[in-house]
Amino acid sequence: MTEAVFDAERGRWDTQLDLRGKRVAVLGSGASAVQVVPHIADQVGELKVFQRTSSWVLPKHNRAFTAAEQKRWARYPWTQKLHRLGLDWTMESALPAIMGYPRLLVIGEFLHRHALHKAIQDPELRRQLTPTYKVGCKRTLVADNGFPSFARANVHLLTTGIDRSTPSM
Repeated sequence: MTEAVFDAERGRWDTQLDLRGKRVAVLGSGASAVQVVPHIADQVGELKVFQRTSSWVLPKHNRAFTAAEQKRWARYPWTQKLHRLGLDWTMESALPAIMGYPRLLVIGEFLHRHALHKAIQDPELRRQLTPTYKVGCKRTLVADNGFPSFARANVHLLTTGIDRSTPSM
């Protein structure tokens, strides 16, 4: 019997599903995959990720805020708003780059390749995870922990397409 990780009726991930040691397939390597693959890669026995096209993945720089930051923000709330404004500006600056200054898009490509080279040693896998189109032509993903998952021995990126799906894969 096939079990689903995503409950489409409720629109949420099934956190009760025990994936330990199981063979799991993820269809696609986009926004949902960049969230779920890093969280299940260390639990499953084998994970196959079927990718039609790779996505540009930019670093999220997600981290826990320090006690000093939290204290400062509590004392001076405007500094937290300023920090948030900086994050918003950083994310929104992509559109002007795409529209008016396309040469700036090489920054996104550099950030993707830098993170990829840090996480993946295999040149062929790096090639498969690097898009052939320019940043901004398709949805750009933001994540910190996606690439290291593909360096795991139990995770396999498949780019040859899917002819059919059977319960035994």
